[in-house]
Amino acid sequence: MAVEKKILTVYYYPKCPDCGVLVGQYHLAGCDIERCMACGGQAISCECNEVCDNRQRWNGFWPGTLEAIEHGIYLKGTLEVDYNMIPFTLRWNSVLQRWIK
Repeated sequence: MAVEKKILTVYYYPKCPDCGVLVGQYHLAGCDIERCMACGGQAISCECNEVCDNRQRWNGFWPGTLEAIEHGIYLKGTLEVDYNMIPFTLRWNSVLQRWIK
C-alpha cells in the first residue's frame, strides 16, 4: 500500500527577488517585497508608509513565511503557505516586526 507524504517546501533566497539586496541588508526604495514596518502591509502601496521612515532588512524568506509555518497557515489540504490568510489570522506587531497570534 502506498503512503502519501506531504512535504513542506520553504524557499530561502540569499538575495531579495525584487531589489537584489543580500540577507541582512535593507531593501532598496520601491522594493515590491518590502513590508511596511508600521502595519506589515506592502511598503510601496501602504498608506501609512509616510509615518514609517524605517527600512526593513531582507531575511532570506518571503514575508510572512516563517510566521505562517509557526502558526500552521497553509492552503487547505497542503503544506503550502497561504499568504492571503496571514492578515486575517494573525496581527502585525510593529515592535517585534512580525505577525503574531
